[in-house]
Amino acid sequence: MPHADDNPYVPGFGIVPPALTGREPEFADLATALRRARRGSYERPRLLTGDRGMGKTAVLGELHAATRADGCWVIDLEASVSGDTIAVLLRELTRHLRGARRDARVGAAVNAALATIASVTLAHTGLSVEVELAPRPGVADSGDIAADLGDALIAAGQAALESGTAIVVTVDEVQAMPAAQVSALFGALQRLAKHDVDPTLGTRLPVICVVAGLPSSRAALRAGAGTYAERVREHVLDLLDDAAVTEALRTPAEDQGVAWSGDAITAALAGAAGYPFALQLVGYETWAAAALRGEDADLITEADAAKGVAAARRELDRLHASRLDEVPDTERRYLQAVARLDGTQRRSAVIAAELGGTAQEWAWARARLIERGLLRPDGHGRVAFTLPGLAEHLRAVEGT
Repeated sequence: MPHADDNPYVPGFGIVPPALTGREPEFADLATALRRARRGSYERPRLLTGDRGMGKTAVLGELHAATRADGCWVIDLEASVSGDTIAVLLRELTRHLRGARRDARVGAAVNAALATIASVTLAHTGLSVEVELAPRPGVADSGDIAADLGDALIAAGQAALESGTAIVVTVDEVQAMPAAQVSALFGALQRLAKHDVDPTLGTRLPVICVVAGLPSSRAALRAGAGTYAERVREHVLDLLDDAAVTEALRTPAEDQGVAWSGDAITAALAGAAGYPFALQLVGYETWAAAALRGEDADLITEADAAKGVAAARRELDRLHASRLDEVPDTERRYLQAVARLDGTQRRSAVIAAELGGTAQEWAWARARLIERGLLRPDGHGRVAFTLPGLAEHLRAVEGT
């Protein structure tokens, strides 16, 4: 029978679940991009977008695990408004290069890359990266951070090529990355893309970049990197279909010799509603209910699932309430107005009319709620909730 200690489900934002189903096309594309990059083909940067809890960070985590196992140099970054993503990128490149120094065959390429990074840090004194080698004169010291970072990526990519590996750079929460840093990163990637290892064959260095964030990320990239950001290949992570949810629930249980009844799956499907975070929560609470039942049966029943769904809804309500705790009353009024409207009506002018004003008068509230990550732009003049279920929570709990 299910035991509480063996619960295989892992509710949590950014946690890789035991069965990451429904994202096979995205994984297949990332795997193809890496294989092509390793053989010298150019690959566009990838962009994963989706609302919170859709599994973007989990997909990145699975990519990290797979590429590390394949010997790649993985650079896992998380952007923030106050952080310096470029400095962290250079520090992580330095760490991998120092590790590669143990191989005497690639010593020259590694030292050249380290010296190039030293040039970048010298030219851009705000970057805090310790490199013990002297800078390379005339390389990566132009004062243009995009060009200099591009030189560093080229040098590191050459070292990776000679080491028989590839560099995988990922940036999560990219919508929070300051525009100047977006410009530097994508300018560097553009410089890297133009570098031919063998001009006669048109081969490129084995470096790929995957960024992830909220649906507003493409606009943030365009604001920082201009038209080059339009060349990214985007994957939109949306709600999972019933087949993917069913597999995500059944597979971890079956691995432990426990089955879900058909009625239990039906109840769990309704409770999860295709939301990846919610399905892990429903799975976790249902398993816990089955464990408490204590019968000597390796079957999760409809009654277990009903208890699990109820417990999951209470947990989701607490999550939504915590997200609203620090929202001032006036901004909460705006959220309530949005919740009263269906998706097609959630336009700035209509929302403002609900509140008794004009779109211009309420533009500040809209902007603040987008900054808080509770709303996101959803086309011209429209907004949508970033957390599935938040509109229902507002209507049920706050009587809107």
